Amino acid sequence: MKKATVLVSLYKAGEFLPAKLDNLIKQTYFNKCNIVLLNCQNLENESLIYAEYTKKYKNIISKDYTEYIKLYPSWNDGIKMTKSEYIMNSNADDMLHPEYIETCCKHLDNNPQTGYVTTQVLTTYTPCQVWPDWKSDSKMCIRYPKGTVGPCPVWRRSLHDDYGYFGDFLSIGDAVMWEIWHSNKIKFDVINKKMVLYYHSQSSLERRTNKNGKRYNEIDKKSKEYKQHKIRRSQMDVKNGDQGQ
Repeated sequence: MKKATVLVSLYKAGEFLPAKLDNLIKQTYFNKCNIVLLNCQNLENESLIYAEYTKKYKNIISKDYTEYIKLYPSWNDGIKMTKSEYIMNSNADDMLHPEYIETCCKHLDNNPQTGYVTTQVLTTYTPCQVWPDWKSDSKMCIRYPKGTVGPCPVWRRSLHDDYGYFGDFLSIGDAVMWEIWHSNKIKFDVINKKMVLYYHSQSSLERRTNKNGKRYNEIDKKSKEYKQHKIRRSQMDVKNGDQGQ
């Protein structure tokens, strides 16, 4: 069984995919990982780009969707089609330090009370940068729950046995899952090393809008599933004595 599964969702990702694949291959834990490419509709012929990689490396696999699929159901597919101790997502346009996966996995190995972990994150407006020649514009605030858990946390697969899989959301499915874990006192750690370069893109899912100009996250927060989540979380917070946090 592999140590980690890396979920890479592809939606109009042709510009970023070659650099992303090269970045993942250079991970010190590459041979200990499943790399799962979740190709939504192949809109920019992504399959032609990764064909040589899947042929050469048995641990790089793909799942191709001919119709549009939301991000989080595709993550669930990637989780279920692999076996590994840990799981992480990694955006197609973000870059990782070569030791990122190894560092996070070893942290979870050595800290059994921790459920999910990441490192400090740099942000940039320049895509496809190659480590060590990263040039960042700012630093992301990784501080949960009063901040974000970052774009690519590594978490224990066993958490899905206890808390289920990601919900059917457009853009906040990960945030909802982190809230569930936080409400259940699952420990989150931040390693004080700058090992992720996040690409600040206006077309990213968190900033994407529908044809009427509404942001996806606004649509999600009006959904029945989200309202049910907020009720469950409030009940859990009361149970744990976290009212008002």
